[in-house]
Amino acid sequence: IPLTEFEARHSGATRAVGYGKAMMVFHMIDERIGRDAFLQALRYVWRSHRYEAAAWSDFIWAFERFGKVELENFHRQWVEETGAPLLHLGAAERDGDRIRFELEVDGSYAGLRVPVVLRTPEGEVEKTVVLDRAKQAFEFDAPGVTRLSVDPDYHVFRRLHPDEIDPTLSQVFGDDDPGFVIPAGMTGAAARRFAQAYIEDGAPRFVAMRDDETHGRILINPGGEDLERILPPGVQVVSGLAFINGVRYALKDNDIVMAVARPGSAITDLLVLGRADRLEGLANRIVHYGKYSWLVFPARGRPLRGNWETNASMLVRNF
Repeated sequence: IPLTEFEARHSGATRAVGYGKAMMVFHMIDERIGRDAFLQALRYVWRSHRYEAAAWSDFIWAFERFGKVELENFHRQWVEETGAPLLHLGAAERDGDRIRFELEVDGSYAGLRVPVVLRTPEGEVEKTVVLDRAKQAFEFDAPGVTRLSVDPDYHVFRRLHPDEIDPTLSQVFGDDDPGFVIPAGMTGAAARRFAQAYIEDGAPRFVAMRDDETHGRILINPGGEDLERILPPGVQVVSGLAFINGVRYALKDNDIVMAVARPGSAITDLLVLGRADRLEGLANRIVHYGKYSWLVFPARGRPLRGNWETNASMLVRNF
């Protein structure tokens, strides 16, 4: 849904729009007009709309007024439309003291402002390029440049390439219709309670292990070959013990949740290994740790957490 239709959070997907995307829209405007103008605009909206509703258009108008910029396209693209752009770095070369490169964007994002960082012997130099069409070439003077990075600090709300990010829980939280794969036997009822608590609103959707090619799966206590097939690198589960990056955890004393990249796909699955009597409560705890790749919840004490390592970004070029 677009931001204009967001009214309240009732799932991970709506939370991703109403909280995550909204935060990034404010951040991009802050970067565009500067902190002083940004704060002046917020104060103006607060003063003029105390005790009454304010719409996105009220904020945009204030940002235009105090930032002295035109934000009509920005408002349409980021607030009234759905989705996010995907950037591609095309040909890039250095010729003496000049650098040339091509940027491509998927989607209708005319006027998209993208920060570019050049590493030089004198330090890092940041430029901002504006994409006026789907594919565009740029050229800069950059003596001694050794590295080109496109939006390395993620100032633009955009879809990320799989190699830019490690699989994290938030990627599954943002799926609007995940499929739950539950075990048979005594733990099946507990797994169903976990699924209902996770969904928050509505009825969970249950799928078979090898079903669901378009949505993330939440795999609750799989075993045997099914478990071996989906374990991330550096993780082993043997005889009631889990090993994560060489550290041992007993499953009778610890519940473990992991984001798992699905091979050959941009979809992320969630692997849940938990005791039946703790599963339902686990669903309510994990929502606070979306930025992590894995979590270990001891029966007593604070959770342990970490992230998988990532590869080099496709939006970086070394010379």
